[in-house]
Amino acid sequence: MRVQNKSRIALTSAALLVAAATVACGGDGSTASGSPETTTAGGTQTLRVMMFPAQAYRLPVVIAEKQGMFNKRNIKIEILEQPANLQGMQGLAATESDIGQVSTTTLVQGWQAGNKGAFFCGGINVIQTTLMAPADSTLPSTQEGATWQEVLQALKGKKIGIQTPVGSGVQLLFAAALKEAGVEDVTYVNLGGGSSAAVAALGNKSVDVAQVSPTGT
Repeated sequence: MRVQNKSRIALTSAALLVAAATVACGGDGSTASGSPETTTAGGTQTLRVMMFPAQAYRLPVVIAEKQGMFNKRNIKIEILEQPANLQGMQGLAATESDIGQVSTTTLVQGWQAGNKGAFFCGGINVIQTTLMAPADSTLPSTQEGATWQEVLQALKGKKIGIQTPVGSGVQLLFAAALKEAGVEDVTYVNLGGGSSAAVAALGNKSVDVAQVSPTGT
């Protein structure tokens, strides 16, 4: 299996909640999911952080932890994996996490569904993503000289594996980017986070192409 298509699609108007932002932003001590934050006898506060496994979005949190940014502030991070078939706000409630990474649209969907949450810091306006296809795929590749427009046009009528549930913020932004390129006749399949699920789906031909976190990151 090799990376065939590496066209990066700019998905606008997206934002992620980054747990590392707790270092830079103040708060009122409330939690996104309603679960209480715990404090040990030594005064260390434990925060449960929900994130997809093996995704580049984890890097700010992981790097901050390794560099001791949380430890200096008496914060202990407990990382939980986001359930593959739940949207971010639903996942926060299901895992009883204090903080998670969700898109703006997913946050709004959660509010509409009755999931209470506070949105803070960490905003970005572009999400980079990679399209991965089997080595024997007939789809055009930017590695072989195709333009990103040609790559996207070739997705018409194809099954696309997506990291997050259909209807979630990232999926809707991805669909909007394809629509802008004139591509709407596609079928989305939720594969969950992590590249291993994408590789397996491509291997058994259940999808034609998979959207994954940028491998370069």
